[in-house]
Amino acid sequence: MNYGYARVSTTKQGYGNSLEEQLSELFSSGCDEVIEEKFSGKTNDRPQLKLLLEKLKEGDTFTVTKLDRFMPNPSRQITDTTSQS
Repeated sequence: MNYGYARVSTTKQGYGNSLEEQLSELFSSGCDEVIEEKFSGKTNDRPQLKLLLEKLKEGDTFTVTKLDRFMPNPSRQITDTTSQS
């Protein structure tokens, strides 16, 4: 199963990040199901994302249009994660 995740901070999200653009890109890339959420990138409290991540099974694909839609500061998050190893 290919799951997509679309997040906007506001209903007037800028070019390339609007909900409609994300949904179109995710479905065009082959997502079977797309979860959408309206939450600021400054918070990690994203209930729909949490449910989606819990739903993923081995062999599933998780797709986002841009890393900043998934996590607020991708380079910092990746650095923090790798430094804990």
